[in-house]
Amino acid sequence: MSKKLLSFAVCIIMIVALLAACGGNTPAPSDTGTPAPAPEPSTSAPAASGGVIDLSFFHWKGEEQTTWDKIIEMFEAENEGIKVQMEILPEDQYYTSLQARVMGGEGLDVFMVNPGSRFKNFLKADAFMDLTGQPFLDEIAPVFLTAGQANGAQYIVPLSKSFVGYFYNKTVFNDLGLSVPTTWDEFLDVSAAIKASGMEVISTGMADAWTNTLPWIENLVQYTSDLDVYPKLVSGEYKLTDDIFVKTLTPLKEMYDKGIWMKDASGTKYDTSITLFATEQAAMFQNGTWATGAIRDTNPDLDFSIFIMPNPGANIVAGMQPDQAPCVFSKTKNAEASMLFMNFIFSKDIMEFYANSTGQSSPNVNAVVDDPLIQEFSQIGNSGQIYPHNYSLWPQLDQDLVAEMTYRAMSGEDVNTILADAQQKLEALGLKLEE
Repeated sequence: MSKKLLSFAVCIIMIVALLAACGGNTPAPSDTGTPAPAPEPSTSAPAASGGVIDLSFFHWKGEEQTTWDKIIEMFEAENEGIKVQMEILPEDQYYTSLQARVMGGEGLDVFMVNPGSRFKNFLKADAFMDLTGQPFLDEIAPVFLTAGQANGAQYIVPLSKSFVGYFYNKTVFNDLGLSVPTTWDEFLDVSAAIKASGMEVISTGMADAWTNTLPWIENLVQYTSDLDVYPKLVSGEYKLTDDIFVKTLTPLKEMYDKGIWMKDASGTKYDTSITLFATEQAAMFQNGTWATGAIRDTNPDLDFSIFIMPNPGANIVAGMQPDQAPCVFSKTKNAEASMLFMNFIFSKDIMEFYANSTGQSSPNVNAVVDDPLIQEFSQIGNSGQIYPHNYSLWPQLDQDLVAEMTYRAMSGEDVNTILADAQQKLEALGLKLEE
């Protein structure tokens, strides 16, 4: 063969190989300003062209790492062509990093976002692929679907609904002859008895800003069933100096005055606060039901449950809220594998495993949660409706301002001063209602 013919043949082979390689990849969605369409529903592993697919899974739920490690292991066993690369950041770092990645347009496949303000803000940034038509949605309870819908499409699906309360050590309560308090005075008496025993009353982590929103979330729903609290604050119909907000913060200040909060709470991280309760260094722990799995991982033998704080003159209501929600990045280069992972996560068997491992309710209507403790939590949670008091449309209000107000009240500052300062800051933010 002549050199010219040989060169021509080599060129033809290279062109064919290049075309084949290009045809084997899923094209990235175009950035048109409209939500990226979902691939056709898939229930089998995509063919990995050129090797194994590395699928990124990004979230902030560090307390659930053991559970997710097992879920990923099961997924990879069924899908040998896919390796899930899980990355976890603390929540106060997570959203900053997520925003940078969304703006950069790469490095994301499946990630989590909170319903409410976080969802709305990332929706505006065209961060989500449309999940409409995916098979797993047929098994999801409507209350979970609603939290992740916009513009007639499904973008995110919460993994659970949770509520905030006070975990308590049943053994400690029994040893001290204490009952679960049903009034504010009973709560103060229980706390005093624990304090007198020499044990820390409440394990409290205030070093992570997001944990400081939790007492507000729990208390506010006791004093108002209004689902439009935040919009009315933004419109000026409510002011933070109003009586319901005074009532929301006052018990936290009184708990400081009586020495109920942990002395070094301001320097204690969330993970440490879980450990203090799980290792029986504190009799109670104020947080959300999502912490159940981490408590059990730390001490499987701990006998514990949860109650709702009986605030003075208030109803005892569990403020249910949709929790973290997986979704698919609109510009993922692994759309088919991402949807496969989503369908796997929300399947009946995996949702049963997740719910029983983490102590949360399941969005899958066919999943059976047989853990007595979680069933007990569900009964408590059924006393309340879904509230948006955790995340609304304005993180500057429902996260930043709330965290600051609660931190100051839990640190013993005057409640009226705190709320007056917060109202001035709210007005200075110039927040607007959506048109």
